[in-house]
Amino acid sequence: MQAPKDLVKISAKRFGNISSKRRIYYAEHIPSSTPDSAPHMFANIHKKKEEDIRNKSIDPKEPIRNMFQKLINDLNKSENPLEAPTASPNTPTARLPYKNLPPRLQLALRSTNDPHIKLNALLSHKDLLSINPKYVDDVLIEDLNIISAEDLYSSLSEDLVLQLVRFYVKHKDFDQVAKIVVQAVSKNYHNDISVLSLKINNQLNKDHDLKFGFFDTMKSIYKIVTDSGNPKLFKFHYNVLTEKGRVFGFNNLEIEYEDLLNIMKLDQIIDNYQSIEEIPSQIWETKYEYINLKLALKSIENNRLSEGMDTLNKFKLLGEDGVLYRFLKAGNKFPKSKDNKSPTSFEQHLLNAISENKGYVMTRIDTQILKKTITNFNVFNKIMENMEDGKSASKVKNTYLQKLLDMDSRSAVVNFITKNLVKAEQFETQNLARAVFATKNKKLLSGLSRSLPKEAKNELLSSLITRSSSTIGKSKEESVPERQFNEMKWILESVNYNIHDSSFRHFAKLMTKLPIESQKSIMLKLSGISCAEYIKFVEKGVPISSMLIPTLFKIGKVESGYWLSRIARHIAGSCSTEECLYIFNDLKEQDTKAFLALYNKTIGSFLYLKKFDICQELFRYFPSDQLQILTNEYMVKDGKDPIYFDAMRENPIEILKLETIKILQDESKNGYGKDLQRRLWILRGHKKFDEQMAELLLKRVVRKQRINGELKVTERMQWCIGLCDSYGVKKETIEKILFTD
Repeated sequence: MQAPKDLVKISAKRFGNISSKRRIYYAEHIPSSTPDSAPHMFANIHKKKEEDIRNKSIDPKEPIRNMFQKLINDLNKSENPLEAPTASPNTPTARLPYKNLPPRLQLALRSTNDPHIKLNALLSHKDLLSINPKYVDDVLIEDLNIISAEDLYSSLSEDLVLQLVRFYVKHKDFDQVAKIVVQAVSKNYHNDISVLSLKINNQLNKDHDLKFGFFDTMKSIYKIVTDSGNPKLFKFHYNVLTEKGRVFGFNNLEIEYEDLLNIMKLDQIIDNYQSIEEIPSQIWETKYEYINLKLALKSIENNRLSEGMDTLNKFKLLGEDGVLYRFLKAGNKFPKSKDNKSPTSFEQHLLNAISENKGYVMTRIDTQILKKTITNFNVFNKIMENMEDGKSASKVKNTYLQKLLDMDSRSAVVNFITKNLVKAEQFETQNLARAVFATKNKKLLSGLSRSLPKEAKNELLSSLITRSSSTIGKSKEESVPERQFNEMKWILESVNYNIHDSSFRHFAKLMTKLPIESQKSIMLKLSGISCAEYIKFVEKGVPISSMLIPTLFKIGKVESGYWLSRIARHIAGSCSTEECLYIFNDLKEQDTKAFLALYNKTIGSFLYLKKFDICQELFRYFPSDQLQILTNEYMVKDGKDPIYFDAMRENPIEILKLETIKILQDESKNGYGKDLQRRLWILRGHKKFDEQMAELLLKRVVRKQRINGELKVTERMQWCIGLCDSYGVKKETIEKILFTD
C-alpha cells in the first residue's frame, strides 16, 4: 500500500511563543451538520472490515441521515459489555473489593451509600494511579446506571465530570477523554468549553505529557468523528482545544490544522499495516515527531528493538516528556530476566536511554509501568545510579521498594532501606510503614525514627499503629486488651516510647481499654506528647481516665496555670466524689505543692458549679479553713445556710460577714439602718467587705428611694455608688441597678 503523495510532502512541525487572548468557542459554532447525539461514551473501536460492510448500506448523498445510521450501527455492533443493549443495569456483576484500596479511602467509601460521594472520594484521591479504573466503573455503571455520555452529563455535576476527565488523563485513557470531549462539545454541556480544554491540557502538562498526550487525545477524537461519518467536525474540536493553533493554555506548543490532519491520516495508514516492513519508506521521512515516535514504538512491538531504538535515537526522542512510559509499554512483551546477573537486551537499551538523559523527569506513570516491566533488581539499581534528578531517583526508589514488598522479599527490603537510611525521607511514608510492618524489624524502625524528619516520623508511627490496630481487630484476641497491647508494644519499644500527638491519638484508643495501673506504667514511659493532647485524652470522659491526672503531674506535663485550670474544670465537671478522693490522695502523696494548686483550683470550679455537697465531702479529708469560709460565702449567696465549723467559730468576723450577706440579700427590708451601718463599718475595717456586698448594698438603698417607679437621688445613694466604684463594681452593673425597675 502506497502513501498518498499529498501526505508525503509534509513540512516539519512548527512551534511558537506568540501570545494572544483566546477566543472561546461555544457549541453554537458547531457546523449545521452536527448530529443530535455524539458517539456513545463507551463505544469500542471496531475493525475496518466490519465498518466497511455496514457502511455499504448507507447512501453517501444524505450525510446527516447517514451519520445517524452510522451511530446506530456503532451502538448495535458494540462488543463492550458496558453498553450492550441486552445487558440490564441491574444485572449483578463482580465488583472489586475495597480491601485493595488505601485505608482512608476504604473508610470514606464504606461510610456512605451515596454514589456521588463515593465517586467524588475516588476521583479526589491524591494518588489516582493507585486506583483501578474498575472501581470508578463500578460506581458509574452499577450505582449510577450511567451507560452513555448522555447519562454521564445528566447524572453528574460539571465538577465531577471534570474530575472524571482528569482521572482518565492520569490513566492515559485517551479514548474515554475524547468521548467525553465530543459529547460535551456537541451538546454544550459546559458553559465554557475552554474549562474542559484547560483541565485536559493542564493535567497533561503536570504529567509531563503535554505534547504527545495532546496528539493522542486528538487522535481519539479524530477516530470518533470519522467513524460518525462527519470528519469535518474534527476541525471544530481542533479549535476547541487550541487557540489559533496553539494548545490552549500553553502558547509554546503550536500545531497548524493542516499538519495535525496530515498526522492523523498518517497515523491511520501506519495502523493499517501489520508489519513494520510494509510501511512505505516515504512515511519514515515525514519529520513529524509524533509519527516518528509511532514508527519507533511499532518497530519495538514488532520485535525490531534495534530499529526502534535507532529511530528514537535518530530523532532524539527518548529525552522527550511522555516517551519513557510509551517505550516501556511497547517493550513489555519482551522476555523478562531469569536472574539478576545480566539485563536483557531491552533492559540494556532502557539503561542506555536513561544514562543518556539523566535530567529526565520520571513521572508516576513511568514508575508504575517500570514496576510491571522490569524484573531485574540490578537494572533498578543501575537506573537509580544514573538518575541525576532527585525527585526522579526518589520515585524509582519507591517503585523498587514496592516491587520488593510485592515479592515478600523481607531481607532485601531491610537491606535496601538500611542502605538508603541517610536519605530515608525520599521514601513514601506508606511504603516505609508497609515495609516495617511486614518485617517487624525494631532496629529498622529505630533507625528510621532517627533519620526521618519529625512530620514523616509521626506519620510513619501513626500508620504503623493504625495497621497494627486493624490487624488485631480481625483476630480473636480483640477481647483481651493486654494481648492487643503486646502486639503493638514492639512499635513503642523501637522508638523508646517517644511518640507525637497524632501517634498518641491512634494509640489512645487501645490504651483506654487497659487496666489503670497498666495505663499509668505506659504514661510514665511515654515522651514527646504535649500537655494539650494528654488533657484531651483525659477530657474525653473515658472511664477511669481521670485517675491518670496525678501521673500528668508526675511526668511534668502540667506546664502552666492554664492547664492547671483546665484540669480543675474537668474534675469539677466530670469526676465523682470517689474519683476526686483518688486523685487528690495520690497527688498529695507525690507532690504537696501540685496538690495544693490543683485542690484550690478544683474547689473554686466546684463552687462555680454550686456543687457544695462535694466540697463539704472533700473538706472532711482535706480540710482548709480558707476554702471552707469561701464555700460558706457561696452557699449563703445561693440562699443556703452556712456550715459553722470549729475554726469559723473561733473567728467571729467570718460569722459577722455571713450574717451581713444574709441581711443584704433579704429583699423584704430596705434602706441603710444603724445596725447595717455598724456591720459594714466593722467588715470594711477588717477588709472583709467585697464587690458583691457593695452591689447588694446599692440594690437595697435603691429599693428604698424608688417611689412609684421614680428614683429619688440622695446623698446616701451617691455614697453607695462611690462605694461600688471603689470596690470594682462594673459601670454597666451600677446603671442596670439604677435604671431597671
